[in-house]
Amino acid sequence: MFLPFLNQINNLDDRKAYGTRAIFFLTSLGTLKPIAIELSLPPTKSGSASKQVLTPPVDATTNWLWQLGKAHVCSNDVGAHQLIHHWFSMEMKKIDKEIERRNVDSNLRNRCGAGVSPYELLMPSSKPVVTCRGVPNSITV
Repeated sequence: MFLPFLNQINNLDDRKAYGTRAIFFLTSLGTLKPIAIELSLPPTKSGSASKQVLTPPVDATTNWLWQLGKAHVCSNDVGAHQLIHHWFSMEMKKIDKEIERRNVDSNLRNRCGAGVSPYELLMPSSKPVVTCRGVPNSITV
């Protein structure tokens, strides 16, 4: 999913970003413990893709590699959440603008639905929680 973005980052001078996959173990305390991390680089012009699997440390060298792998996983996870949140926020703004446009247009305003009652589109009015803007109470009246 993110490998095309990694190509753009890795084409910059002095920059390197890895695609990550992690395998987690659910502990008896209900927490997730990473047990393996794969760092992947997309294929380059001069060669094939590069992959390395990291496991929990057994000595000082593998400890810093493990910490580096966990840092890449965290970075990619945050980036994914920001990308999805940004996309969702932009989509909600587009929907808001479309509702406002339709409500202002006199040809679209106060149309009659299946019955004879005129209606107009309503803006979402519940408090923003999980869905960012909340769930509309009603679409039509």
